[in-house]
Amino acid sequence: TQTVTDMNGTAVEVPVNPTTYADGWYAHNEVTIMLTGARGLVATHCDPKRFPWMYRVCPAMSNATVSFGDDFNFEDLAALGPQVIFDSGETLRDKAAEVGIPLVNCNFQTYDEMKKSLTLSAQVFGGNAPATAEKYNAELDQTVKDVKAKTDGLSDEQRPTVMHGNSVYTLNLDGTGTIIDEWIKTAGARNAVDTSTKGNAQAQFTMEQILTWNPDVIITGKAGE
Repeated sequence: TQTVTDMNGTAVEVPVNPTTYADGWYAHNEVTIMLTGARGLVATHCDPKRFPWMYRVCPAMSNATVSFGDDFNFEDLAALGPQVIFDSGETLRDKAAEVGIPLVNCNFQTYDEMKKSLTLSAQVFGGNAPATAEKYNAELDQTVKDVKAKTDGLSDEQRPTVMHGNSVYTLNLDGTGTIIDEWIKTAGARNAVDTSTKGNAQAQFTMEQILTWNPDVIITGKAGE
């Protein structure tokens, strides 16, 4: 085994080069695909109907059981035999400990945290994963640098205001202190949601507030609900 420090600051003892693992966070499933090709993934949060592109890019996702639903049975998850569980929160840690499965919190909300999370995940996966994570982080840094070279000189007046949310129809929006805020600024815009939502993925606002912000552009991750 080896001991890693996860994104919650918790020291976690994990197997070296685990061959089976579970992934309870949709954003980290993408990391798992990149670092391992989902080989060894026995349980996932990502239903193929909601995340079809993942299964198109990585057919090995189909070998995993969709165990992490809104109301799932932890015993069924444990029965699949994951040697480690990746998740973005702490709600499963105690249950996982009871059955002897280490849980690694891999949550991130900024570019810097994402790079740390990738390095952490690669350390847990082992094999070629650390080299892949290092290459990705270097390419990310260079891409952000190249884009900022074109957008940093824009004045506030030249930057459109953008409102972004996983579902703007339910008024759940991404404010400052988030990776979405970094995307918007890097791309040459301003975040219309000028309130911090760091640590609150379900931050909800009123229509009156949205009308006050009056964004130039609205981006949402889901169609009207």
